[in-house]
Amino acid sequence: MRREYRRRARNLGGALLAVALAVTGAVAPPSAAGAAGPAVLSVNAGGSASGAFVADAYFTGGTAATHANPIDVSGVSAAAPVDVY
Repeated sequence: MRREYRRRARNLGGALLAVALAVTGAVAPPSAAGAAGPAVLSVNAGGSASGAFVADAYFTGGTAATHANPIDVSGVSAAAPVDVY
């Protein structure tokens, strides 16, 4: 069984991103037809939307891990929002 998800990327001139996932777990490489550069989708795995990261969705089961450790991104260029870590 193969499922194909197509979503129009926002703010990328109408680029179309298509990703196929086979039952075996193999992932087809994404394609960005008509885009000047690669389309990027950032997902906050197990969490809600934060900054440019969209909320995690379309999953079943599992548990999001939490921790009380401080996150220091001071030495990281273009770091994700702290909520994502």
